[in-house]
Amino acid sequence: MSILGDKLNQYIEESGYSVNKLATLSGVNRTSIVRMINANRLPEQHNIEKLLPFLKLTNEQKEGLWKTYEITSSGESLYERRQYMLKLLKRVYKPGFVKVPFIPDEPEIKEPVFENPAPGEYNIYHGKFEIAHQMVATFLSRSNNDISVFAPFTGDFVSDFFKHFTLKQSSSLRIRHLTHFIKNPGKDNDINYNLSILSHVLPLAFTEYIDYDVYFTYVTSPLTSQSQIMFPYYMIIGNCLVLLSIDYNKAVFIKDQSMIDEYREHFNDVIKSAEKLVHSTSSIKRLSEYFPPSNIKRSGFCKFGSQPWLFSLFDFDEVISSIKVSDEMREMILKAANYNADSRKKIDSHISFFSKYGLELFSRDGVVTNFPKDIVPTLDKSLRKKALERLREDCLRLGYVIRAINELTFPMNPNISVQVTQENRLAISYVNHKDSRFRVFYMNEPTLMEAFVDFLEYSATSPFLCSDIVYSKDETIEIIDECIRSCE
Repeated sequence: MSILGDKLNQYIEESGYSVNKLATLSGVNRTSIVRMINANRLPEQHNIEKLLPFLKLTNEQKEGLWKTYEITSSGESLYERRQYMLKLLKRVYKPGFVKVPFIPDEPEIKEPVFENPAPGEYNIYHGKFEIAHQMVATFLSRSNNDISVFAPFTGDFVSDFFKHFTLKQSSSLRIRHLTHFIKNPGKDNDINYNLSILSHVLPLAFTEYIDYDVYFTYVTSPLTSQSQIMFPYYMIIGNCLVLLSIDYNKAVFIKDQSMIDEYREHFNDVIKSAEKLVHSTSSIKRLSEYFPPSNIKRSGFCKFGSQPWLFSLFDFDEVISSIKVSDEMREMILKAANYNADSRKKIDSHISFFSKYGLELFSRDGVVTNFPKDIVPTLDKSLRKKALERLREDCLRLGYVIRAINELTFPMNPNISVQVTQENRLAISYVNHKDSRFRVFYMNEPTLMEAFVDFLEYSATSPFLCSDIVYSKDETIEIIDECIRSCE
C-alpha cells in the first residue's frame, strides 16, 4: 500500500462508512475504491473528487491528500518545479516593484561611513542584520554608482537588499549582476535551481529608475551543492569588496584597493563572455510579436495576463483602422496575424489565463490592457460582444485551455502579461496606461519557457496547487456570459 493508499484508507475508516456504503453514496465503483486503497493503480482524479464530500475532511486534510496525489502522479521533483513556477509568477505579479520617484529632500550622509581604506584591511561580520547594516553603510558611502554582483541570488537576503534601494535611490544607480545556470535542464533539480534564481532576478528587472542588468553563463556539472556553481560570492560596492558565504550568515568586508581592482577586473572579464538574460525594448514595431497566429489550433500559443488575447477574437478589418500606427506598422500587424508560430516549438493548444477583472474592464469600458491607450482606443459595445462570444466558443473547444484567474488569491497586476511569443521566446510586457509607456522584456533561456508552458497546462487541471487561483471551465464560461450581458 502506498502513502496515498494509506491516507485514503485512513480517511475512509474515519468517515464511518464502509466501502460498499461509500460506493453507493459517491457513485464510484466499489472495485475502484479498493484499488485506490491498495494502490494497484493511480486513482483517477474525478473519482477522488466524488469521494471527498463523504470523507468529512478538514481543509488541511484535503490539501494534504491532494498534495500526496500530485506527488504520486507526477513525482516529487516535477511537483517542486511547479511550486517554483507558481512562486516565480507571484513574484513577477506582486505589486510594489516599480519605484516611486526619488525624493531629493531626504537627508544626505555628509560624512563617509567608512574611512579611507588601509592596505590589507578587512572585517568579518556575523549575522544577517549586521551584514545588512554594513552593506547599506557601504552603499551610502560609495565613491561611484556602480554595484557589481557575483552571486546567484538564491537567498531572499541579497535580493531584498536591492529591492530596498529600488524604492530609495535615484536613476543614477547601476547594478550589474552575474549568475550561473545549469546547462542540462533535463534534470529536475537543475531546473528547480534555475527557477529559484529567476524568481529573484525577474522582479528586479521591472524597476524603472535603476539600471539593472543580469548576465548568465552555463555550467554543466550536476548540481549537488551551491558551492559547485561559484564561490566565493562577492559584491563590489563603492570602495569596498564584500565576500559572501553560501548561507549569507557571514561576510568579509575588504577595503584593500588592489584586491578590489583585481575582483573588478575578474568581473568585467566574465561579463564579456556571458549572455544577457533580459532584453528590454519599447519599440512599437515589437508589438507585432504580440499578435497570435491565426491558425491557433495548429501552432498554438500561451499567455498569462490581465486579459485573454482579445485581438485574436476580432475581425481585423473591423479593428485595424482604429489602431494608431503608421501604414507600415499596420501592414506588419496584418502579416503577424496570419503568421504561424515556429514549428520547432509546438504547444498544440491555445492556453490563456486571464484576470476576471481584466475581462470585466474590457466588457464595461472597451479597454484593451495589453497595449497603450494612445495606440488602441476603446472599442464599441458591438465589437466587444462579438469578441466575448468568440471567447466563449473557444473556451468550449476541445484542446483549448482558457481559464479566468481569481485575483483574491493571486496578486494580479493589470499592467503585466507573460507569453510565449511567435518567435519562441518568453516575453513579459509592461504597459503604463497613465503615460502610455510600453516595455517588453524578452528571455531566451529555455528552462523558464519549458517550465512556463508546463505550468499553464497543469494549472487548469490541478485540484491542489491552483484550486483557489484558477476558476473551473464552467465558472469561466459563467464569467464570460455575465460580461456578454453587460454589452447588450
